[in-house]
Amino acid sequence: MRNPFDLLRHPIILMVFLVALMLLLSLATYWMAFAVTKNDAPYAFLLISVALISFFGLIALSNTGDKPFKFTEASLRIAIAGSVVIEYLVLVAIVAFFREGDDLPPITQMLLGNFTAVVGVVIAFYFGSSALVQAKAKKESERE
Repeated sequence: MRNPFDLLRHPIILMVFLVALMLLLSLATYWMAFAVTKNDAPYAFLLISVALISFFGLIALSNTGDKPFKFTEASLRIAIAGSVVIEYLVLVAIVAFFREGDDLPPITQMLLGNFTAVVGVVIAFYFGSSALVQAKAKKESERE
């Protein structure tokens, strides 16, 4: 008998499932923020949820196929870089489209600026470490 979670090992099905889950959370958050609580607290829940879903979803996507599930350096690098970028895009979308008034509070401006710098560092690290791994692999293959 097959495991029912084997279906989620297919990359397209897993991506559709994760995107649908994030959209459902976004709609629930939008409804809670404007219809129920009348404040921005549900957005904190949304950002934490998106971070966790994107991190573990990207790890699962990098481990698809017939191989057993395991954490590798490459899958962790992909998951960290991808989830930080996804989190940044969600944060920018929330700040840009779901706010009232024209001015952002100073704390929001500062956090958005700092998070932009963090995203830049993570992307630079991802591409730098990927290039280093490729150069190492090429050097080792030339030795053999």
